[in-house]
Amino acid sequence: MNLDAFKKNIRVMRSENTWGRAIIAGCVASIALLTVMAFINKPVITLIPPHLTEEATLHHNKAQAGIHTAWSLFMAETLGNVTPETGTFVRKAVEPLLGPKIRDQALIILERQIDDIKREGVSFSFEPREVQFDEKTGTAYVVGRHYTHQGTGNPERVNRTFEFRWTFANYMPVLNHLDTYSGAPRVKQKEQK
Repeated sequence: MNLDAFKKNIRVMRSENTWGRAIIAGCVASIALLTVMAFINKPVITLIPPHLTEEATLHHNKAQAGIHTAWSLFMAETLGNVTPETGTFVRKAVEPLLGPKIRDQALIILERQIDDIKREGVSFSFEPREVQFDEKTGTAYVVGRHYTHQGTGNPERVNRTFEFRWTFANYMPVLNHLDTYSGAPRVKQKEQK
């Protein structure tokens, strides 16, 4: 047995063993770092809600203006097109989107209006004409013509604005402000406040 060759092989094995341990430690550290980053970073989701024609980015707690206007247009068309037969469906469609601040009051008003629609046999239809988004206040305005159909006569037509303010929680829209009124959007009045 050659003692010098044996000592040289032991030195080479120790060197390889040291390098192997360093590489394994580096791999473990990078896996740990990637794991921490995966739990810390919230993913960005690109989706297309109703009435959105282009891509828009939605983070876990905020969204681009296109998503605000798309959800507002969806909500305005849902609330603006009600018949005695669709009243319950509208309530079911709107309820999951209502935020806790307005949920109780909005549902009471909605139930009251649905009861009035069923009792009087009135139908509403809404034709959106324009959607605006105010970046400063985070408010979306849906403007259009609102028709009230009662009996067989001509419908009553009014220009109407729906006003919405959305937040996003875990990628889901939450409606925190809802207002509807006759006429043009009250953007300047909101800016003065």
